[in-house]
Amino acid sequence: MEDGKPDDRLLELLALEGSEQVLDAGCGSGFHSLLIARHLPRGRVVATDVSTEMLDRLRRNAAAAGLADRVEPVLGDGQHLAQPDGSMDRAVSVAVWHHLDDPRQAGRELARVLRPGGRAVVIDLEVVPAKKTAPGEGPRPTLRRSDMRGILEDAGLTSVRVETLGRWLIGAGTRRRSRRAEGGSRCGVAPQRDFQVRHRLAGSMAAGAGRRRRVMVREQAFERSGPSGRPPCGWSRAWTPRTAWSSR
Repeated sequence: MEDGKPDDRLLELLALEGSEQVLDAGCGSGFHSLLIARHLPRGRVVATDVSTEMLDRLRRNAAAAGLADRVEPVLGDGQHLAQPDGSMDRAVSVAVWHHLDDPRQAGRELARVLRPGGRAVVIDLEVVPAKKTAPGEGPRPTLRRSDMRGILEDAGLTSVRVETLGRWLIGAGTRRRSRRAEGGSRCGVAPQRDFQVRHRLAGSMAAGAGRRRRVMVREQAFERSGPSGRPPCGWSRAWTPRTAWSSR
């Protein structure tokens, strides 16, 4: 893929560290699957396509490149992926969406399989509405910059960005992390501040419970001491009718 080298931008946006699980939805013969696999010495690319012929070509290409152990070809439709929820660190789809009747469903599927904090990158041709269609032909699918942004945002991805590079659209977004994973609190307090607040609250509750227990002990001891004001048997500290120390 030339025309401004979007492949380089793909790798930049993926920001691979070498051990990720990456989904390539609509992999074809595997050009981008192998491109990514070369940067995953400890990771894996799950490459899906609806064509068994394309997957066979991918297997041959992966074996020839010495990357067969890093690429897993899987027969599947990008609009109905078989991968479990939250099972992938990255998800890509290159030059696929403009062929689909429902790219929004494909976007939702990419977001679904991502782990919290995982990133999706989509590269596709910008397709504008056709001025004319053949007789009897319905409206052709379109894919514009605004369409790609809307698809990624509707899928629930955050930090969405869409760029143009030559005739290519390049979109990227991140699956939102859970509040627990971010270390935040329900009330929006910063993690460290939230810990300090909860710590002080717990200390106050414990101190209050201690005070209540000391008052109870003093009252019980005073009642047991009788009119003489002498301490009950077994008490080891100095005794006054107003102050009592528990022997426990």
